[in-house]
Amino acid sequence: MIVAVDKAVEAKRGRLAGLLRDWLDGRSDAASVSTTALLLVVLILLFYGINERFISMRNIVILLNQSAAYIILGVGMTLVITIKGIDLSIGAIVAVCGMMLGILLVNNDYPVWLAISAAIAVGAVCGAVNGFCVASLQVPALVTTLGTMVLFRGVAYVVLEDNILFRYPDQLLWFARGRIFGFAPAVYIAAIAVIFGFVLLNHTRFGKHVIAVGGNAEAARLSGINIRRVQFIVFALMGVASSLAAIIWVARLNSTQASVALGIEFHTIALVVLGGTSLFGGKGLIVGSLLGALILSVLENGLAITGISSFVQQTLIGLIFISVVALRTLQARGASQADEPM
Repeated sequence: MIVAVDKAVEAKRGRLAGLLRDWLDGRSDAASVSTTALLLVVLILLFYGINERFISMRNIVILLNQSAAYIILGVGMTLVITIKGIDLSIGAIVAVCGMMLGILLVNNDYPVWLAISAAIAVGAVCGAVNGFCVASLQVPALVTTLGTMVLFRGVAYVVLEDNILFRYPDQLLWFARGRIFGFAPAVYIAAIAVIFGFVLLNHTRFGKHVIAVGGNAEAARLSGINIRRVQFIVFALMGVASSLAAIIWVARLNSTQASVALGIEFHTIALVVLGGTSLFGGKGLIVGSLLGALILSVLENGLAITGISSFVQQTLIGLIFISVVALRTLQARGASQADEPM
């Protein structure tokens, strides 16, 4: 009888300990998002103090419009990094999808809806290629996407060479230059992407599998999770996100070329890490990535208003990225040491 009572007490304590861990994890995520939000507010107030035009409605519209593509990419990259992966090919996928838009709309005058559908399909295929190599061939994500970055960009150069395609139809330009309640449709597309990513990661079974695979792949496999399926779908979704970003990118610039979107991999990874997603996998914060994208856009926009050169902007973003990664690494190391038995 006493043994049974002791076991019941231990089981109850175990449940309480589990609830406490979940509560602390939730508070940790909330703290990360709150810190990122506070940094965003501080930057906004700083640039407003330097130039009052920074918080003008016109500048806010410009800032959100410029952020839209990065926010969408950030949602996809958050999922990739959460499974302890990386995708260095997203800029090249944007170039290939932009190439497809140019061939169909500028060179051949196809319907806009067909060109958009083709661009999304191309992005999905590129993401699926990455997913297949990582999930089925077991090639590390870094190596896979480094190779496909060169491959996809090479395809764009072979097809477009040094040509710049421009004069896209107004129906496509509407995505970045039209207005719905004062904001470009691209902003609403980015908002939908954030909502989709948040619900997928935090309120679906698949999202739990994504977190489990990134946290401990072997434990996830033993619990019955199809790791390869999760990896494949996540990289395919990253490809779709890249295609949506390409559509917005081309609509904003009204042009495309093979060299478009060079270096956006670093920018996207930086905003995701800045938002609190762990580079070590197992933790993804969609809202944090949204705030990270806004922080980098505010930083670039504010520095441009103050007349600081783009070279200094890139230097500051690089310093911020290194500092944030170092801070996250120290936090993760401290947490792991705290969990170790005495």
